[in-house]
Amino acid sequence: SATTGATVTANPTTTTTYTVTGTTNGCSNTQTITINVTPIPTVSIAGNNNICNGSSTNITATGATSYVWSTTQTGSTISVSPATNTTYTVIGTTNGCTDNATVDIVVNANPTLAVTPTAVDSDCGGSTGQLNGAVGGGTPTFSYTWTNSGGSTVGTSANLTGVPAGAYFLEVQDGNGCTSD
Repeated sequence: SATTGATVTANPTTTTTYTVTGTTNGCSNTQTITINVTPIPTVSIAGNNNICNGSSTNITATGATSYVWSTTQTGSTISVSPATNTTYTVIGTTNGCTDNATVDIVVNANPTLAVTPTAVDSDCGGSTGQLNGAVGGGTPTFSYTWTNSGGSTVGTSANLTGVPAGAYFLEVQDGNGCTSD
C-alpha cells in the first residue's frame, strides 16, 4: 500500500521488496529495498521420557541449527540420567532467531524384593524345594525370572516349586520394564 512521509515503518511477515520514490522540485528518483524475513525456528524434543531409576536416556532436539540445554550441554542430542522426575529445556537458534521446548523425564521406581525368598528344604536330595518371592514397589504387571547357579532359567512365576537344593536367583521386571536390584 502507498504510504507517504520521510520515515515509514514496515512489518512484513515474509520477505518483501519495497519501492520508494522521492520527489523534489519536480525531479524524482526511485530505489528498491528487500527486507528478508528469517522464519522463527520451531523446536521440538523427542526421546524416551519414561526411564527406570538408575537408567539414562537420550533426548534429541530438532527444528533449529544449534542448541543449548538447561544442563548447559550443547548439541542436538544429550544423554541424561536423572534420579528424580526432571524437566529439561532446550533453546534452539537459527540465523539469530530462537525457540525453546521442554520435556519431562519421568523416573520410575525399580521393583524391589520385599522379603527374602523363603525356602522349604528339599527332601533327601529330591526335587521338593520351594522358594517364594514377594515384590514391593514398581508398577504392575510383574514378570519373574528364577535362575539357578548355572544361569539357566528354572521358573517364571512368583513362586518356584519342585526344585532340588541349590542356589537360586530371582529377578523381577515391572510393567515399565524396570528390574529389581
